[in-house]
Amino acid sequence: MWSWPLAFEDQPPPHERPHSLHHLTVDVLMVMTWDPCFTVCTLVGNTRDCSPINEKPCTGADRATPGILYSILIGKPESYAEYFSLNRTTAELLLLKPIDRELYRRFDLVIKAEQNNGHPLPAFANLQIEVLDENNQAPYFLETSYHGYVSEASPVGTTIATNASLSAPLTIIALDNDVEETRDPQLEFLLDSYSNVFSVSATGIRRYLNLLQPLDRETQDSYTFTLLASDRAQQSTRYRG
Repeated sequence: MWSWPLAFEDQPPPHERPHSLHHLTVDVLMVMTWDPCFTVCTLVGNTRDCSPINEKPCTGADRATPGILYSILIGKPESYAEYFSLNRTTAELLLLKPIDRELYRRFDLVIKAEQNNGHPLPAFANLQIEVLDENNQAPYFLETSYHGYVSEASPVGTTIATNASLSAPLTIIALDNDVEETRDPQLEFLLDSYSNVFSVSATGIRRYLNLLQPLDRETQDSYTFTLLASDRAQQSTRYRG
């Protein structure tokens, strides 16, 4: 902004000229020369149980911005428009209907922001939305029962075998439909009895039954107990081992 004093005079001789003094102010208006910019280049959100998602806003580098308009430019999968709506002025991203994680596990959207002044200067950001699974399914065993073998001379820590020749370990597998089959479901295995004699290995998709104390076949020649797999929210059906 600049200011100058302006003098206005009539035309009598110089020593008799009356005059008035006024100030003229000139404001320099901002020209929108900066693109709007997102605070981050990649925004990551997640959704579960139809909860709304709030998109991070875009800000203009020019302070006196007349406003920014938001839109979803493209997205994958193409059905994204059935599930998400982006408010044009607030950039709030809302979930329109429940998402089946068995159908969609992730959405990739490109968010566009442009100035609302007739001369749009766009900015773009990638939004990755991961669909989290609701823990609503109980774990399950692949077998309805297990039969293992162990020598009475076996030391503590021995893995129970799947046959009398003791040539292969007994493998116990329990899965959880809330977790991909290739990932460790991180289940907890419980024994309803003999938990002081046997234990199940703590991690992995394949679990093994290990010996916790020496055995005496003359005292007891077999052990029967029930296995329970739990994801700490749901429990499996009990299986005999």
